[in-house]
Amino acid sequence: MNSIKKTARMTGVLYLAIFFANLFVFIFVSSSLNVAGDATATAENIRASESLYRSGVVSYLIVFLSEIGTTILLSSC
Repeated sequence: MNSIKKTARMTGVLYLAIFFANLFVFIFVSSSLNVAGDATATAENIRASESLYRSGVVSYLIVFLSEIGTTILLSSC
């Protein structure tokens, strides 16, 4: 496969990972855990749904690493 096509496909896959990880965090995690204006209720929600909170952290980690990969791929062109 052509080097440029391979780079473009890998960049596209990373952009999709960024999109779906952010979508998961914004739709499921933030709406379930965050209570606007009430830090105590937010902390209680996080304590009650620790696995959901951790999955949000992992999703943000996926976004962060995918953005680094995308930057490396795009800077090498």
